[in-house]
Amino acid sequence: MEPTYYPPQPQPYPQPACYPPQPAAPSFRAKRIHTPRRQGRAALNKTSAIVLAQSALGLALQVPIMALCLSMGVDILGDKLLLTLFTAALSPLATGLPALIYLLASKADWNQVLHFQKVGFFSAIPWVLAGLGLSLAGNYPAFFLETLLEYLGAAPPPDVLGQGDSWLSFGLEFLGVAVLVPMVEEFAFRGVIFSTLEKHGTGFAIAGSSLIFGLAHMNPTSVVFATIAGLGMALVYAKTRNLWVTVAIHALNNGIATFESYLGLLNLGEVKESLLIALLSIVPMVLGTAAFIFLLVRGHRRKLTRQGQLALPAQLSPAPQPDFQPPAQLPLQPQAPARLKAGSGILCLLSSPVLWGLVLVMALETLTMFL
Repeated sequence: MEPTYYPPQPQPYPQPACYPPQPAAPSFRAKRIHTPRRQGRAALNKTSAIVLAQSALGLALQVPIMALCLSMGVDILGDKLLLTLFTAALSPLATGLPALIYLLASKADWNQVLHFQKVGFFSAIPWVLAGLGLSLAGNYPAFFLETLLEYLGAAPPPDVLGQGDSWLSFGLEFLGVAVLVPMVEEFAFRGVIFSTLEKHGTGFAIAGSSLIFGLAHMNPTSVVFATIAGLGMALVYAKTRNLWVTVAIHALNNGIATFESYLGLLNLGEVKESLLIALLSIVPMVLGTAAFIFLLVRGHRRKLTRQGQLALPAQLSPAPQPDFQPPAQLPLQPQAPARLKAGSGILCLLSSPVLWGLVLVMALETLTMFL
């Protein structure tokens, strides 16, 4: 029996090894590269949107409530006591609710957002005085800007404080402005906003949260003052990691401003009243300057002590070499965002569209002063 003949099958021509592999066909959908600057700008847009939501919520609540009061025959604008109650209740609600909704929607760990590290009472006093002194110092550039705007023909901004004409109004306004507002605003700005930005760098969080806090006040003179005050409170919060310390600074600043607006109830006379206002500003600034110098000296001494403690064991005996152990298999952790450098942080601030939206609102507020 003859063997079956199978004709040779054609073999594919082998590709030479020197040829590089052919790249895959490009995708029609470009992949977004999440650079540190892009991530920082996204965080800045989110936190700036909180302020826009605060303004929108305040307006959305203010208009229908006033319309309801007018329809019921209640003159909320003419009754100073009722206006004080309305302002004291509306401001904390409009400020705190958007920040609370953002915190719940982001599903963040509250312990990583609101820090209450243990700070002794006497250790906290220098921080409170230093922050209060810097906050009150912000009144001088704000006053200079207000004088310049009035010289150019702008109308003076309306008085926010001192709406009432009795000690009952003072007590209600003090409760709202010096107690409720500091707690809510510190929760929103130093708690939620600062912690969101701090993932991209502490310096970026200090600058960004201070600027957002200033722009939240809309009025140009208030923006200048609040930005400087926010800078001081953000620095203190970054150092102490205790939100109650910044609440104390905020409460003292607002309490002094509220007390000054009701000095007319004391009937001191124009000279004594002016002298008391000057003392309420100058004395805390002097104490704040002394506290700031004390904190610098104490921090320098602690740094030298820490360096000495680290260098002493190395001089006495060499450190024992541990036995080799294979590295343990750790679970994969999500990679933290890269921390921005100074230049990248500034570019993020300058390229945030939502932050520029806040600047535009402030510009429109300034234009209304000339109408």
